[in-house]
Amino acid sequence: MSDQSEAATDIAVLFETNNALKVWSVEARGMLMQAASAGSDSARKKAVEDAWRAALDRFAALLQTESSLRSVSPSLATFANMNLQANLRAIALEHLQRNSVALEFSWDRPDVAKADIANGIVRKGERPPNVATARVIYAKNYEPLILTANAEASWFHETFPGMNGNFRNWQISGAATFVLKEIPNFGKATLSFGGLMGDLHQQPLGFDYVVPLVSDPTRTEKIDLAGPIRAFNTRLELPTANKSITIPISFTYANRTDLQKESDVKGSIGFTLRFDSFFPAKQ
Repeated sequence: MSDQSEAATDIAVLFETNNALKVWSVEARGMLMQAASAGSDSARKKAVEDAWRAALDRFAALLQTESSLRSVSPSLATFANMNLQANLRAIALEHLQRNSVALEFSWDRPDVAKADIANGIVRKGERPPNVATARVIYAKNYEPLILTANAEASWFHETFPGMNGNFRNWQISGAATFVLKEIPNFGKATLSFGGLMGDLHQQPLGFDYVVPLVSDPTRTEKIDLAGPIRAFNTRLELPTANKSITIPISFTYANRTDLQKESDVKGSIGFTLRFDSFFPAKQ
């Protein structure tokens, strides 16, 4: 758009100042309005196509016969070709339905232990083993349905005494988002469903460890976090006027999280504020 802005401005001014183009614009608009009033959908589509084809033929003839337009014909042709190429690229991307695949890899290095951990496996001043995580993310837009799928696995780069190998956990998840019908003067609502399942093959740090009891700091309790992970979420997002605020309503269930072995069921309602809608761009 930035490449075409200067040429587009010159052409817009030309359509406002050149008498031949002003007459053509009025006639073309009248032809299209008349064609749009045809009966059935198929008849209306054919009438609009015929009217637009006839209007473009008249426009091409003007460029050849109208003396005031001969000097600008090359710039009009260049601008038209630039728009044609841009539109073809946009149509091609839309036809691909916006497939996307992403690969991610992370390397996490835990903090240094501030005290001896779990029977001397990690002593004060040492680090638990580093964790590597690989993830693949796939998304496809089916319009009005958008699907996303994730799969990940993580492993330790070394094993300490008491660890059950290098493998740490696996996890897969998916989400489906439906773009619902537009609410007049508000916008489109979205409804999404998401689920997650996985298994923490061994402790988050790779080995058993103990923590002092809150009720009695002189006693300790062994932490056991290994096991399956399951979660589900559904979310309805409603737009408001001018699309500056959206209202999300969601429900979530999880049998546990990665670091907390307790089930969680909750519902929530809130709002999201888009500050850019309050500061419109300069005209």
